[in-house]
Order: sequence, then C-alpha cells, then structure tokens
Amino acid sequence: MENPHLAVERFLRDGPTDEEKAAFVDTALALLTQKSSTYSTATDSLGDVLSAMTAVRAVFNTINAKFNSSTYIVWASTNPNLFMFFKYTADWGVFGARWDQGLRTSYDLAGKNVAVVDQFDSIYLAKVENIKTEQDRLDAIKALQQFLDNNPDHSDEMSRTFLDLKRDIAAFIDEFREWVTAMGFFPSLVASIYQANITALANEIAELDKQIQSGLSSLSMSGIYFTILDVSGSMGSIIIYILMNQRDEKKRSLKVLQDYLLALQQAPPLELLDKLDSWKPDLVDMFDRMVTMAEVWSSVRSQAIQFRVHIEGGLDAATNMRFKNEVKLARTVCAPMKEGLHRYMEGLNLYWN
Repeated sequence: MENPHLAVERFLRDGPTDEEKAAFVDTALALLTQKSSTYSTATDSLGDVLSAMTAVRAVFNTINAKFNSSTYIVWASTNPNLFMFFKYTADWGVFGARWDQGLRTSYDLAGKNVAVVDQFDSIYLAKVENIKTEQDRLDAIKALQQFLDNNPDHSDEMSRTFLDLKRDIAAFIDEFREWVTAMGFFPSLVASIYQANITALANEIAELDKQIQSGLSSLSMSGIYFTILDVSGSMGSIIIYILMNQRDEKKRSLKVLQDYLLALQQAPPLELLDKLDSWKPDLVDMFDRMVTMAEVWSSVRSQAIQFRVHIEGGLDAATNMRFKNEVKLARTVCAPMKEGLHRYMEGLNLYWN
C-alpha cells in the first residue's frame, strides 16, 4: 500500500491516476444519489450563509465603532500629527457599504445561476447522457455549443467586487500599520509574534485550499462543484482527505492565535491594529468564498466545453461507461447546487430583513 504522505506528493506532482478518478466519481455519485449526509452538507454550505454574513458585518461594525469611539476621537484630537486617523476612519466606513453592494450583486447572480444550472441539467446534459447513435452525438455537440452561445459568463462582476474589496482591505491594513509605526507606536513583542504567525498560517491555509480545489478539479469534470459546495468529506479520495485534515488543523491553530491577539488589549492605536490583524483572515476567507460562489456560471460553461470536446472524439468516447458516469455525476450535482443557491438567496433576505 502506498505511503499516504508519498501519495500526496505524487498526486500534487503528477495528478490522480485513472483508478483514483474512477473511484472518486463512483463514490461521489453514490453519496449524492442516495441523498446521504454529503447531499445535505452540499445544500447547507451554500444555504447556511446567514451566520457567516452576519459575522462579517459584525467585524465591519465593530471596527467602525472602535474608529468612531470617544476614546479614539479624544486620543486622535490631542495631537495634530494624528489627524490622518480621521481619514482612516472614513476609509473604513466605505468598506462596509461595498460589502453590502457585493451581496446585492451576488443575490442577482444567484438567481441567474439557478436558471442556468437548471437549463444545463434538464436540456443539455440530458442530451449528452442519452447519446446512443452518431446522430445523437452530433445533436449533443450542437446543443452544447448553443448553450455556450446563449449563456455568456456574467460572473466577473461579482468576482471583481469581492476580489477588489479583499485587495483594498489588505492595502488599508498595511497602510494603517505603516502610519501607526511612523507615529511612533510599536506593538509589543508578543503581538508582533502573534501577527507574524497568523499571517504565516493564513498563507499555508490558502495554499492548501488551492491544492484541494486543484485536486478536486483533476479528479472529475464536476470537481469544481465540490469546491463551490464546500462538501465536507473526501468522496473516497485519501489525498483530498489528508489535505482537508491538514487545512482544518491549521485553521484550529489559527483561531487560537487570533483569540490570543484579541485578548492582548493594547493601548490605542495598537488595540485597533490587533483587531484588524486578528480578523483579516476571516474576512479574506469570506471574500474567497464569495468569489468561488461567483464561479458557478463559469464552471458550468467550462464543463459544457469539456463535454463538447470529449464527445467530439467520436461515438465510443461519448458512450463509454466512465464518461457516462461523469455526465451522471454532473446531473446529480445540479440538484444540491440549485437547492443551495435558493437557500443562499433566502439567507440574504433574512440578512437584509
């Protein structure tokens, strides 16, 4: 039996074997077809966003309240050299408004995504799944091209909204830190160590997320959907299981460091910087989740292209069992995807009301 850690190295270097791909598709198909706990997790991950969105809004509000508190206003007013603090106060207030605007964009896109996924499943994938003759194959190729022509990708606006917000908040924290230092305020050694370790762990978690997403995509044409749905579990892949465990362990360590940093209670403005440093990984993680969700549309288009290219290889390619299972899995994933998007929209309505 292959050593698990060597298997991970081989997987990340060479990609999955044909046996690993087949096992992943078979396991995923079985779990989702049976509507097991995996199915429920898939719908919950998109649907249960209310608590996450509320937590992000709480971060914006808490930081905003701290910037505008009497303690900080009095502190900044006592020294004319600290006047720039009020510019940072105004800049931070804009971020919350941009977050809300991004959510409104995501609501509109989610509704469009439901229609696109439903159409892709019931009309176009149905044609691909039912290929039996050469004419069926040609009709399916034509249908997939029609789907691509009729459904240009509209996900970029939402992706850019959250990517730009992520970039600008990171730049804000870096600029605020430089200003704090220039004003002669220096964090304690303990705070500096916590902050450095938080940054390092957040980067390691981001790298593992990329490896998991890339691994899922390489295991199946439907792999990207499992990233969007954030399904907990490896679908029978020991490699994905190991990577997820490594990521989750690092997330637990990160949470401990974040709590330690928040508990330091340094004096202004270092206390505010501690809060920004502690909560930055959570904000970045949520922005990344929103960007991933925006990729539903582009993922559907990408899969349509993959299926079209595959069946252009001839009738044997279009009717072999492995490809049939890939198509069946794609259709099976559409159900929790649509249900999750509906629940996401319901969650947003609760958030706003």
